[in-house]
This record gives sequence, C-alpha cells and structure tokens, in this order.
Amino acid sequence: MDEHIRELFAAIDICHANEMIIPTAALVYVAIDTLAWMKYGTIEKSSRKRFTQWCEDYISDFFDENCNATDLYSARCATLHGISVESSLSSSGQARKILYASGKDSEDIPSISNKSLSKVNTACIYIDALINQLKVGASLFFDQSRSCEKSMENIDQARKKQLVKIPIDLFTKILPLIDKL
Repeated sequence: MDEHIRELFAAIDICHANEMIIPTAALVYVAIDTLAWMKYGTIEKSSRKRFTQWCEDYISDFFDENCNATDLYSARCATLHGISVESSLSSSGQARKILYASGKDSEDIPSISNKSLSKVNTACIYIDALINQLKVGASLFFDQSRSCEKSMENIDQARKKQLVKIPIDLFTKILPLIDKL
C-alpha cells in the first residue's frame, strides 16, 4: 500500500479511537479522494465522477438502500466544505444527508433509524463499517493495480504530485536555488 495512504489510515484510526467523528469522516473522504485520483486522475477531471466510480468499484459492499456512492460524495462535500450534513446535492434532493453512528453497540442504529430518517432525506451510516470497507477497498485497489501496467503508471504519476516532507535543513539549502529560477 502507498505510504501516504498508510499515513491517512493511521490518522483515521487515531481520530476514530479518540471519538473525533468530524476529523475521522474528513480523513475517510480525503483517503477516498486520493485513491480515486490515483486510479482515475489521468482520465477523469471531475472529482465527483472519480469519487463515486472508485466507491462503486472498491467499496460497493458498504452501500445499501439507505446510502449510495452519490450520498457518500454529498457527505464528503458537506464535511470537507462546511463541517455540515448538508451539501448542494442533499439540499437539492439529489442525495441524502448523512449522519454517523460509531462505537460499541451502534451497529444497529443505522438500520433502526433509517426508517424514520428516510422521511427527511437523511441516512445514518456506521462509520466503523465505512472505515473497514475503505481499508479493504484500498488493499484491493493496490493489489489489482500491481497486475495492470496502466494502473501502475497512473499511481506513479499521482505519487510524483503528492506532498513530500522536507527537513528544514534541506529546505534552507534548496530555497536559494529556487530563488534563482
């Protein structure tokens, strides 16, 4: 698996273990965005299409009648752009608002509450299941990519554009070289 994705998963696990739902959800969506960009970034410019396609290809087992890839993309937008449950997709009725259940004994909450929540175009998902399915999907994505030259090229191109950590002493040495450009 990719180093950056492992780092995101570690951060997801830390936030989740400390019951920080907002950063947990945000990091889950960042991970999906990143994986989708690695898979489809060279062929699809729309982040929505990349996100929903990656979800349908790699975490489709997570979805049911209460939540689909568009609902998850809408939740991604709501979370990342406003720490909200409402996005333009949900406010226009194109997607459901997403609430999150987490922790011990909350597995049944989504199935129990979704009957009532459907009346207000809202669904409740078990974030623990989403995290688990994301990890399975990411492993599947990287495993399948190893046997496909084009997929590996896409991943390599994406990796070349990812953030890198530069130690401050090295940064101070290369900064004068950048100024000369």
